[in-house]
Amino acid sequence: MGMGERKSKRRARDRRRGRWLGRAVAASSLICAPAQAADPSFGGGVFFGYRFGAHSGFEWGLEAFSTYRFRGAEDCTSAARTGLGPLVQIGWLGLEQPRMTLALQGGGELQRATLAVSGQLGLSYRLGPDGGFGVHSAVMPETLFVNAGLNYEWFLGQGWVGGGARVLPTYGEPSMCSVQVGRPLRTDDGLLQLPASCAPPSALVRSQRARAAIEPVGLAFERDAELEAASVPAFLLLAGELAAAHAPHALVQRALRAAADEQLHAGLTAQLAERHLGRPALVRVPEVVQRRALEAGASTVRLAIESWLDGCCAEGRAAAQAATAAERSHDVAARAVLARIAADEQRHAELAWSILEWALRAGGADARDAVHELLTADETVVDSEHAPGGLEAHGRLAADTLNAVAREHGERARARLHDSIGVST
Repeated sequence: MGMGERKSKRRARDRRRGRWLGRAVAASSLICAPAQAADPSFGGGVFFGYRFGAHSGFEWGLEAFSTYRFRGAEDCTSAARTGLGPLVQIGWLGLEQPRMTLALQGGGELQRATLAVSGQLGLSYRLGPDGGFGVHSAVMPETLFVNAGLNYEWFLGQGWVGGGARVLPTYGEPSMCSVQVGRPLRTDDGLLQLPASCAPPSALVRSQRARAAIEPVGLAFERDAELEAASVPAFLLLAGELAAAHAPHALVQRALRAAADEQLHAGLTAQLAERHLGRPALVRVPEVVQRRALEAGASTVRLAIESWLDGCCAEGRAAAQAATAAERSHDVAARAVLARIAADEQRHAELAWSILEWALRAGGADARDAVHELLTADETVVDSEHAPGGLEAHGRLAADTLNAVAREHGERARARLHDSIGVST
């Protein structure tokens, strides 16, 4: 058998492996539809309080709303969200004098999922004595599912002060996030951000508080499983772009093997989640994306940039954090899974270093300059809301430990880039 024929067979085998992985990951765990960015959130609520004016007394009612979020909709961070959307209210003074309000509601969070302030402006119509049309205006502070409010119906001479509850909150469900594990999936628009959960809204509403209180470990591992699953199409995309850029065939093969590793990681972390949640883990697997093709030089520069950011930095950091979590865990199963993930992620980081070395050679000064400009980027910082303390025995590191490991890894990665490749830090 000639060398050309052997190479042709290897390429055919790699293509079959890529198609098999794409089909297999689509059947793993319980799979929801692919994530869509900028989807509106919907909710409803009740309100009750005291109405003052010509006819005073206890007023209560029901409301429904939707919010189109401008910022923070898909970010798994503590970034505050803002948005705007329609609001419908129906209220009664006792059991009489019904009021209907159609308004536009907008504002934002002062702190994500903790404190928000919204304003309302629209039209109201009230039946009964001194009824008619009025202009509705209101301001509403909100924390989690509970809110307070003050409104006034202009031209009706009626005001209201009170409070209520909303499900979901105005700017979306409280998020349960974890740090990035595995290689992030990129599209033409940048990193694909996954929502906090793919559970149906009714399930989130029914159990959000209880799960957040008694099952934080299971929810965190469930999130890890989703991020690991997203790394499968990320590596399939990487393999395809390496082949298109005429990178060494060995790098393509290693990227395909990494996709298989990430599929295994998704299954293992889903099993850990199920142990704590008492139900199947809910894992969303994004579709394998296709990005627009770039010219040869630009493609090599992009591979250099993303290998540094997503592999040398992100996967190397994930490997160090998983290794630390394994060392501190008292859970035998979690320790074994984390140790396996740490070893595999370190191999993936080494793949990124190999791709970076090739890309810097092939891309020349353009690739080198592009990577150099990224060296001063800040490390990813995790806050205590998304990585609480007291869970290390179960394999979950606290925010301060995660950040310390990330800083140490960042220093080592920049030093390695300088020593072995010659890019100045």
